[in-house]
Amino acid sequence: MSGLVKQPELPNIESLIDRESDQQPSRNYFVLSCAIPAGIATFGFGSVFVAWLAGNTGLPLVLGSVLTAVLAGAAWYLFFRLYKSVSESRRRLRDAVLKFAPRYAGFGNVVAGEHVLTEEYAALLDEAAGLYLRHAGTVAEPATTKALRAIEEAMGKLMEVAASKDRQAQVQALDWANPVLDELRLLSRSLDEHARASKVMEQDDPVAGLRQVRAELDGTSEALQELHDHVQNS
Repeated sequence: MSGLVKQPELPNIESLIDRESDQQPSRNYFVLSCAIPAGIATFGFGSVFVAWLAGNTGLPLVLGSVLTAVLAGAAWYLFFRLYKSVSESRRRLRDAVLKFAPRYAGFGNVVAGEHVLTEEYAALLDEAAGLYLRHAGTVAEPATTKALRAIEEAMGKLMEVAASKDRQAQVQALDWANPVLDELRLLSRSLDEHARASKVMEQDDPVAGLRQVRAELDGTSEALQELHDHVQNS
């Protein structure tokens, strides 16, 4: 997608769109968690009812009913678990990206030069997307899971503004989006330092490594709280 649009080049946003477009929309799993069990129940209990009308009684009907209930329950559990395996912050971000993508790659933006993003908001969003992508593919440790969720939450809120057709909303959002970007930078730096400290702990003096990790995690907690405050108050 890079280079197609007449918007200033936004490689991080385009990478984010490509990344999320390859993923199954999480709402599909929720739909399947309702539709498939309903289909199994309709077919299974319908068959049991037909068998009863045909004069069958006793054990066959009980087994058919139990089997139908078990299959419907298993199907619901499987697809609902797939739906819940994606965090709420990730679902919110993915939905906003998928809503924004057609407008960004649409005829007006690609050919007619109808910029869907203001210049200032585009630059802000592209930098935020770069920070998100920097950490999105990392393995979440217990100490960093909350930080990664906070980054997703902030990125989701920024993308929701971009997905809106109201360009004035982008101008107004800069009042809270710029502080959010500042906090994302600080949190990203803390996560980078934590990753480096973890490597030091593995390779060097374990006591010094533990002290360094503890200090960096304290900084991460402070940055995380400030980011959460900015997102919640915006």
